Amino acid sequence: ENSPAPRAELLEVEIAPHDTRVLLIHPVLNRPQLVGLSRHISGAYSILDLAWDPGHDLLHGSSQTVPGEDYTLWFYVPRGLSASHIRAVAQGNRELAASHAQSGNSLRVSFQGATQVVNWDVEFHRHATK
Repeated sequence: ENSPAPRAELLEVEIAPHDTRVLLIHPVLNRPQLVGLSRHISGAYSILDLAWDPGHDLLHGSSQTVPGEDYTLWFYVPRGLSASHIRAVAQGNRELAASHAQSGNSLRVSFQGATQVVNWDVEFHRHATK
């Protein structure tokens, strides 16, 4: 996929003595993309599958979650798109209640973890851009 030309931006981060900050740096794609999650900073331990379906404007994946614990995914959403349908399903077709909030280019999706792998998908709606 083509990404926009890089641009230099200054990022200031305050770090108190004996404190840490973790920054995950991702290239900005011209499609929704997963940029963070609540379980592990790299995502390597809970994201089992992740794919973008451009024909249906659908980002889907599967996650290993902690039963009974909140699990949150953060997505970058390009201008002109918004989440239109969110679904989280544990194996055995058990639908999980999922909440979401979109603010500008940031989308947060949360649901409670399950014993089984959770399959999730986020469908997007395209808006006319000026």
